[in-house]
Amino acid sequence: MPATIVERAIADYQNGRWADAELACADVLRRDPSNPDALQILGNIRARSGDTRAAEPLLERARDIAPGNIFVLNSLGGVYAANGRLHEARAALEAALAIDNRFPWALQNLGALLVELGDRAGARRLFERALQFHADHAETIASLADLAEREHRVDEATRLAERAVSVAPALPLAQLVLARLQLRRGDFAEVETAVGRLLRQDNLSAGNRAAALGLLGEALDGLGRYQDAFVSFAAANDIERRLHAQRFAGAASAVSLETIRRLTALVQTADRAAWQNDSVEVDREPVFLVGFPRSGTTLLDQVLASHPDIDLLEERESLVDSVVPLVIAEGALDRWSTLTAQEIGEFRRSYWRRVEAGLGRPCSRPVFVDKLPLNIVLLPLIYRLFPRARIILALRDPRDVVLSCFKNRFALNPAMFQFLSLDTTARYYDAVMLLGETTTTRWPLAVHALRYEDVVGDFRATIGGLLEFLGLGWTDEVANYGETARRRKLSTPSAAQVVKPLYRSSLGKWRHYATELHSVMPILERWVQAFGYESA
Repeated sequence: MPATIVERAIADYQNGRWADAELACADVLRRDPSNPDALQILGNIRARSGDTRAAEPLLERARDIAPGNIFVLNSLGGVYAANGRLHEARAALEAALAIDNRFPWALQNLGALLVELGDRAGARRLFERALQFHADHAETIASLADLAEREHRVDEATRLAERAVSVAPALPLAQLVLARLQLRRGDFAEVETAVGRLLRQDNLSAGNRAAALGLLGEALDGLGRYQDAFVSFAAANDIERRLHAQRFAGAASAVSLETIRRLTALVQTADRAAWQNDSVEVDREPVFLVGFPRSGTTLLDQVLASHPDIDLLEERESLVDSVVPLVIAEGALDRWSTLTAQEIGEFRRSYWRRVEAGLGRPCSRPVFVDKLPLNIVLLPLIYRLFPRARIILALRDPRDVVLSCFKNRFALNPAMFQFLSLDTTARYYDAVMLLGETTTTRWPLAVHALRYEDVVGDFRATIGGLLEFLGLGWTDEVANYGETARRRKLSTPSAAQVVKPLYRSSLGKWRHYATELHSVMPILERWVQAFGYESA
């Protein structure tokens, strides 16, 4: 009897009848509490409903009962990945593939994990390997389409997404990729129709629902229906906040509000005269490109990466070896006044080792630029280790920045989690910019600030001034940054925009949402004035 009920539960689950499947699994577990299939189905239902935390113990019980069950291992790997336990996720998925190296779901999930870890080439190899064994595995075809769209291989993405839909018409990922491609073309009405159809599907996971609502918001924005767009963005963020609050709300990190406030207090009170900096052996000095997310740093890094005399590393946490002992650990900030030249030298060498690992080769050009926007939070640490480093500070109208952060889909971490509410976005912006202002005014950092609006308005003069700050001359190659962006396979939310020619339509976008932004305007006004923008 339990076997028959399990078969019915599996059929109900696969056909989107999750409530019926859950009742059937509960019936099985009353008769046989150690049935791994029922535990796995329940775990999958919890995960697809968005409660991946509740899914973990169910799937772990199933694994403990049936350690060689490839389906359980695959599901557990997916849930671990969703909960940020990336090492455990990889181990579970590799254990599944050790049982059957052709199992398409494990190849698919491990490929998705590699995408999250930044190894797109490795992910693509796994996806292609899965298709060698299962040519019509729709989820894998859709994953390749998703990867191609993110890397601006638009024709390939279209072909793959359409192929996936032909195999599985209701597959959410394939439909989302097609909607993103329509959005690239400016087919906003088509996106609204397609996403509306997707949102009516009963089997849509919480994560895919959030992604669909975000795309709907972009389409409505393109159609000039700004109030409706804001409602969609807010709904998408509400889902993401519920999904990830346990993991990220209040999480300790180098960019958490608590860390930002401690660093601000340090800058305000530290006695720099007692520090040992002068005796540190100077090998070379990096340039740090920083700024609040959505302030134009991606555009700047493509421009700079186009210069033949610049090595540029994008979005790598190269300071990570110094962050824990000097920022996060208990008593870390107390160490700053007693750091020896030898200790500073070792932190510097560790930094350069990570840089060269990220580049895949030694730095060989006259200027090295490290682009990670929220390194603005680590400006005090940068000064402590690299007091002669140069800083490029990217600025943009604070109202456009906060709105853009609220609207866009980011890979979540403790900082990006703040963007899921308009109020927390504004408060986080205020704290970050206060730390940046305090550091750059109190400590003698070499800073070149430039506004996104000036880059768009007078590219030659603004970028020429930046290159002069770096000790470099003008080259027409920097104006061809779009080709650089296409080659470099960007992972930021602005990737699809930065491959286009300069455009002004993003300037002053906040005015369309002035009513929705009204509640946070008092927080932002001081920065509007400080950076020379006109008040509302």
